[in-house]
Amino acid sequence: MTVSLNQFLMLYSWFLAAGLLLFVLLIGRFFRRFSGVRVWHRLYLLPLVLMGMATVRYTSVGMMAGDIWGDLFSALGGSMLIALSALLWRRMLSRRAHLDSADSPASK
Repeated sequence: MTVSLNQFLMLYSWFLAAGLLLFVLLIGRFFRRFSGVRVWHRLYLLPLVLMGMATVRYTSVGMMAGDIWGDLFSALGGSMLIALSALLWRRMLSRRAHLDSADSPASK
């Protein structure tokens, strides 16, 4: 079995994206551990798996788009990633805004 350049690049890009997703997961875990705020950082594994399934499907078909199952897995993984990232961002910054408003001179 030979791997074409296109298939190699698809798999390589997935590994780069997986590394970034795991980094965001670790940021969420760090934030939960030190702030006590629940951010559901373990759910980042689900978009990772869904995007991995999309990459495997695209690699087996030999094209990057146009496959219904690959597109479905990619869309589900991407939308979950957007929702989880927005949740993490909101939880992290709402706590910061609360702390900043307590320290402002107007609150004294």
